[in-house]
Amino acid sequence: MRRYRVNDPASCGIDANMARRAWTDERLDERMAAMDQTVDRIYGELEGIRQEIRGLRSDFASLQDRLVQIGFGLVGVLTAALVALTVALA
Repeated sequence: MRRYRVNDPASCGIDANMARRAWTDERLDERMAAMDQTVDRIYGELEGIRQEIRGLRSDFASLQDRLVQIGFGLVGVLTAALVALTVALA
């Protein structure tokens, strides 16, 4: 049984020189242009994600402020109730 190696072009019936000649400058330029377009698209999507994250940070900061206000309100109410209870029992 013959084993084929993937990295060996001869095992696939492909001449190594033929494979090298197939990548002309034009093909390389086309491939690089396609890669550049893909990278530009990814950068654009990342910028959109960054803007969404900035918005979420702003929303979370507002939520945190609101929770702090509620916490101080609860502490105030509990303090007033404790004072009223102390006065009532004294």
